[in-house]
Amino acid sequence: MTPVVLAGCPAAATSPWTRRPRRRTAAPRRGGDRGATSVELVVLVPLLLALLFAGVQVGQVMLGNQAALAAAREAARVARTGGGDPAALGAAAARGQAYAETVGAGVLRSADVQVVAGDGGLTVRATVTAEANALVPALGGRITQVAEGPVEVFRGDT
Repeated sequence: MTPVVLAGCPAAATSPWTRRPRRRTAAPRRGGDRGATSVELVVLVPLLLALLFAGVQVGQVMLGNQAALAAAREAARVARTGGGDPAALGAAAARGQAYAETVGAGVLRSADVQVVAGDGGLTVRATVTAEANALVPALGGRITQVAEGPVEVFRGDT
């Protein structure tokens, strides 16, 4: 039997019991990237948490705006349908306050409802002012929403 020579290698190199020479690899770097993931985590996690809190805070303020606007619309509706007289304005302010406490529970703090007549009693204006609920107390804000409309007057057929 004739030994087979492959690409300039002796026949012994084809034996399964002989080791092939190892390739030389680059020397391991000292220091290198060790700990880089920890540093990235320390930098990015607070930024991601701040972004998350900011998103929740913006959502709280937007929800507070909607609750205040709903209370102002309800107060204006009661004042408009009541004829715009002082008794109707008082009832509208009370209804708006109750609505702000019900709809704005957990979203609005210290809501104040004011209803006034304008244009010689032809229009009413309801203003709701409150503090927005905040994750961080310093980031809360003052919310003011206004609803205005003409007083409804019944006029019979002529």
